[in-house]
Amino acid sequence: MGLMDNWKSKLDSLASDHQKSLEDLKATLNSGPGAQQKEIGELKAVMEGIKMEHQLELGNLRAKHDIETAMHVKEKEGLRQKLQEVQEELAGLQQHWRAQLEVQASQHRLELQEAQDQRRDAELRVHELEKLDAEYRGQAQAIEFLKEQISLAEKKMLDYELLQRSEAQSKQEAERLREKLLVAENRLQAVESLCSSQHTNMIESNDISGDKIRMKDTVEGLQDKLNKRDKEVTALTSQTEMLRAQVSALESKCKSGEKKVDALQKEKRRLEAELEAVSRKTHDASGQLVLISQELLRKERSLNELRVLLLEANRHSPGPERDLSREVHKAEWRIKEQKLKDDIRGLREKLTGLDKEKSLSDQRRYSLIDPSSTSELLRLQHQLMSTEDALRDALDQAQQVERLVEAMRSSPDKSPAIGNSGSANGIHQQDKAHKQEDKH
Repeated sequence: MGLMDNWKSKLDSLASDHQKSLEDLKATLNSGPGAQQKEIGELKAVMEGIKMEHQLELGNLRAKHDIETAMHVKEKEGLRQKLQEVQEELAGLQQHWRAQLEVQASQHRLELQEAQDQRRDAELRVHELEKLDAEYRGQAQAIEFLKEQISLAEKKMLDYELLQRSEAQSKQEAERLREKLLVAENRLQAVESLCSSQHTNMIESNDISGDKIRMKDTVEGLQDKLNKRDKEVTALTSQTEMLRAQVSALESKCKSGEKKVDALQKEKRRLEAELEAVSRKTHDASGQLVLISQELLRKERSLNELRVLLLEANRHSPGPERDLSREVHKAEWRIKEQKLKDDIRGLREKLTGLDKEKSLSDQRRYSLIDPSSTSELLRLQHQLMSTEDALRDALDQAQQVERLVEAMRSSPDKSPAIGNSGSANGIHQQDKAHKQEDKH
């Protein structure tokens, strides 16, 4: 542009000089003809020289102008090539970013789906674990109660063994009484033989026959009582065996409950480890979300840098072509920029949704409390109540046997005839009392 201005100033100076020479020529024409002819020749020579010089200068100017236009065209082509390279690079970068974002988004969706599935499984397992924990607590209480009942049953079994010993002693006493009865029968037979040989003393024989009848009655009553007590002893032994079987079943149930408790504790520890792993994965996912947000910020910065480069490239392109290319590039850039902004907005919405889901999952994970049913505990309580009733019945029967033994022990202290009848009546009265108590 500076060269063009210089050549224009030179042409203006030549035109002004030519105008001055024409004015001088007019002035000389107004003078004499001879001088005019001479001046006309000189002026023609000057005009020819000026024309030649002017043509040379015009040729030089045209050559310089052609060189400058060629340089401008070459510079314009170079700028167009640079602009096209920048556009291609921008398109490649956009495709690369979009592909990278899609890959990361798909990978993050897969990881998020996997984390959600694991979280769902963990929630179900936590729910089951809480049920098992509640059941474990109920079973622990039931086991403690069963242990107390077992200790009481063991004490009652010891008492029952003492009762069995006393029963054995009572059997020995009964055998001794039977021996006494045999001795009494032998005496009666001897008395009968004496009565058959001696018919003189009828009063004594009548007394002996009365004693004999009373002795037979007492012997028969004692045998009936002994038979009844034998039956009661057999019933007590069968009930004792049943109680022992129930106690062994309760002990096996306690052992199985302890094993189940150990298994539940192991399952609880395993589920806690899985929950820790899921929480770690959620923390890793949040770290990946932070990395994605940082990468989005970097892409926004690079987008702004490319925008600045595009504006500078459009500024160097000359004339109306520059305005046209600028408008075209602006339109293309607005479309691409809007797409990138939409992608960035979608990713940010995904990030906020993921954060909300993470917070909701944490809240639901820490707020899961569901007490489980107590059917097993009720069943164990019913079994314990039935066991207590059976033990209570056995204790009552053992007390009855003990009373019978005491009554049998108190019978030998009296005379054979009167004492045996009194003991039989006492035992009969005791049986009546026991029956009345059982009715009540």
